[in-house]
Amino acid sequence: MTAHSPGRPEELSPARILGRPMRRSEDRALLTGAARYTDDVPCEGALHAVFVRSPIAHALIRSVDAGEARAMPGVVGVFVAGDMGGLRMPPVEDSPETFARPLLAAGRVRFAGEPVAVVVAQTRAQAVDAADAVSQRTAPTSRFAWMTWPRIRARSRVPRSPCGPGSSTSG
Repeated sequence: MTAHSPGRPEELSPARILGRPMRRSEDRALLTGAARYTDDVPCEGALHAVFVRSPIAHALIRSVDAGEARAMPGVVGVFVAGDMGGLRMPPVEDSPETFARPLLAAGRVRFAGEPVAVVVAQTRAQAVDAADAVSQRTAPTSRFAWMTWPRIRARSRVPRSPCGPGSSTSG
């Protein structure tokens, strides 16, 4: 995904990116089924990760309790923002550092579906079960907090998204 011609490097700012069309290069493979995901590559002994996502938008995170999930069979680890040491997701290619955000929500969630924890287990089923056992307490901070992940999905009339609650990293 690039916003400029390969021969003309440009400095991109939020004003140049937001609200403007961006040339996309990945769509053809995704739409034709030719794209390859990590779940398509067999890897003996690989662990499976499932994200626990915020069910609401714009809220303070009061607590994330992963105690029950950590004790479940096959679970290798359950990680929350405090375990990540301040690591941040890099911004999307060619976008300013301003767009970088924490790997897992820390202190507050900014959108419905934002990851608050990640469960790593020996099988996908174990990771999904453990993710369901993680509980979170949040306090809404905005009039938009009522926009829960299931309501957003229902209003947009799209099938369950692979990036919705309990989704895995495997596409």
